[in-house]
Amino acid sequence: MSTSGDQSRQEEVVQRLRELHAAATDEYRPRAALYLGLAVADLISLLPDDDPRRQDLAVEGLARLDESPDASPATTTARELMVACRAAGQGPESFRFTSGDIHWDLDWEALRGPTQAARQLTATLPMLSSMLPPGAPMRRALTDIADVLSAFDRGEWSPSMTPP
Repeated sequence: MSTSGDQSRQEEVVQRLRELHAAATDEYRPRAALYLGLAVADLISLLPDDDPRRQDLAVEGLARLDESPDASPATTTARELMVACRAAGQGPESFRFTSGDIHWDLDWEALRGPTQAARQLTATLPMLSSMLPPGAPMRRALTDIADVLSAFDRGEWSPSMTPP
């Protein structure tokens, strides 16, 4: 069992690494993202299972690890922990819109082009959402947008997955 002192120290480490990641140049961003992702996984492991911050931290940590090409065992273990935390806090995987005509006729191939801009946005959204109070609708919206962009970038989301 960890002490609250360990947790506080790890929260400080995560905050410092967030600042480092935000200031990193393109050359050093993957390394800063790796360090931040691993530190977030360490923080999650110190939090109680019922801590509401675990899911938001998992989303942030996964986004950072997605920026890094590292595939070491430590990174794989951290990724598995965060995927489990994110899945534990999510509701149903999909839902149907029950009213209105929601049909988007998009050129999906054209949307695949600006992946770098989407990656930068995906990297920024968790930091923005962390500035909002827990439970705030805007915080959840930013988290959801980051999840969709990240899934799209990894090829785990496609137009065929949208409700008819």
